[in-house]
Amino acid sequence: MKTLSLQLDNVKCEGCVAKIQTALVKHENIRSVVAEKVTGKVLITGDDFVNSVILAELAKLGFPESKKKGFLNKLSALIQK
Repeated sequence: MKTLSLQLDNVKCEGCVAKIQTALVKHENIRSVVAEKVTGKVLITGDDFVNSVILAELAKLGFPESKKKGFLNKLSALIQK
């Protein structure tokens, strides 16, 4: 079992969360997807999925991996509330 934790940009509403979860659970090798609106954090669990394929699909959907790390990301999430 493999787990991938991502920090994504543009996750602003429950619709965004649903869009991410719906797109990713269609993959055979993905067992679960948990996305958080407030933080933009996504936790993907499954077997033998390719990280770069997942990242490319998320970017195409409008949710690229965040370049912000740590404190700046938390601050941005608080500002968006």
